[in-house]
Amino acid sequence: MPSSTEIQFGWVLPPGLNAKQDYFLPNRHEQWTGWMKWMEPGPQGGSVGERWDAGIRRALNTIVGQWDSAWMTDHFQWDENDCLEALTALAFYAALTPTLNWGTMVLGQGYRNPAFTAKAASTIQYLTGGRMILGIGAGWKEDEHKAYGYAYPSPGTRIAQLEEAVQIFRKMWVEPKATFEGKHYQVHEALNLPQGPRPPILMIGGGGEQKTLPIVAKYADWWNVTAQGDAWQRKVDILKRECEANGRDFSTLRLTWFGGATAGRTQAELDRRVRDDFLRNLGIWGTPDEFARKIESLINMGCTYFMFDTRGIPEPGELELLIKISEKFTG
Repeated sequence: MPSSTEIQFGWVLPPGLNAKQDYFLPNRHEQWTGWMKWMEPGPQGGSVGERWDAGIRRALNTIVGQWDSAWMTDHFQWDENDCLEALTALAFYAALTPTLNWGTMVLGQGYRNPAFTAKAASTIQYLTGGRMILGIGAGWKEDEHKAYGYAYPSPGTRIAQLEEAVQIFRKMWVEPKATFEGKHYQVHEALNLPQGPRPPILMIGGGGEQKTLPIVAKYADWWNVTAQGDAWQRKVDILKRECEANGRDFSTLRLTWFGGATAGRTQAELDRRVRDDFLRNLGIWGTPDEFARKIESLINMGCTYFMFDTRGIPEPGELELLIKISEKFTG
């Protein structure tokens, strides 16, 4: 894995087909030969809706060799749209892209048994030769917890569960037999073999200043949040204090940003590419120069990794433009 001083980028896959936001190429699979053959869709056919997989592969092919990673968000349902399970989809696409690192953005711990999740992550780490980044948070989407039969306790309880879960991860990734007795989770001599060349990177997502950030300072390799500007800086200042209180060198914690992201050279391109309110209100978007200034601002405040969510399968030229802008910061 790279050092925390490098500026790096990744693309966040859409969780499934969204006909209102995805861009689909015409069905020209018969023209794909040679190195393009890996982009052929797997179980799908040729209708517009069935070409989602081919669109994902086209986008992944665009970032291979340009960016460091790809990411799956973790939800079971979202409105009436398709929604793939994160770890299953991640493992499938990671097998197709052996030079990309892969991560979860971020798992909701409330419906992720800690021991099983540690096992799944270390399995992917082993099979990919060390390319797994396990991102996890307390979980927030109440409807999917209840729809799938999982409890949805108070925020304080979910955060307490998160702290226990990440301790179980740490134990199961390094100890021959892991035992942990917590209030919410327990494991007893849990054997986790085989292990990869090193433990997965542990990334904790969330910006809660009283409870989540102290957990980040204690246990995380990476921290992830969507904040910008003064909100970002305030949280970083808190993390510095928490690291100092725990005797940790703050420079060992990598600061990362996730959010909606797009750029356009014309207003017409921006009108098409700013696909939803999440991107519009919380994301990074604008002309190439505007986009670059927003990235530079976060870098100046310590961010070294960006996970860009285009909020659907990007149209031709969209990822390419983001890659071109990113080259200003990657050399």
